[in-house]
Amino acid sequence: MEIGFLLHTRQLVRQEDAARNFDQLWVDAAQAEDFGFDHVWLGDSVTVLDKARGDCLTTMAALAAQTSKIRIGAVPMLPALRNPVLLAHALATLDIISKGRIILGVSVGPVRDYIQRQFRACGVPPQEKAGRLSECIEIMRRLWSETTIDYDGRYYKLDGVGESRLWARDRCTD
Repeated sequence: MEIGFLLHTRQLVRQEDAARNFDQLWVDAAQAEDFGFDHVWLGDSVTVLDKARGDCLTTMAALAAQTSKIRIGAVPMLPALRNPVLLAHALATLDIISKGRIILGVSVGPVRDYIQRQFRACGVPPQEKAGRLSECIEIMRRLWSETTIDYDGRYYKLDGVGESRLWARDRCTD
């Protein structure tokens, strides 16, 4: 059995002592690693006003630099909020920085009003969340395993987009 630890990141960004709060986050992650936890998790949100948390991708990179063994993840990550090509590139970079310790739990997010507002703020109609998530996952897997891809989906159209095989093929399993 594996056990993970959720690092609470809500309300970290807009406080006067935000840097000190992040310092505590690094300490908490290091302690979780020392205590033998298998992973640490961050939430994903683009709320920049009340309850603003740090960007999960940026924070995951910092956690990778602050730790050496513990796996680092975002749950639930909301890929439909992001461009899949940019997200695939960021995640592949994170995986390299962390030496293969990145894990994700993806979701369309709850139906709650605050999540719907986040999607609208990012230019994503809430009723498109599931379709965009599905296409995003397919595009990312292909970018991580193929030299060049073309994609003609409902939400995303790609023509000759190539990644430099940043992730090994064995990481892209169904």
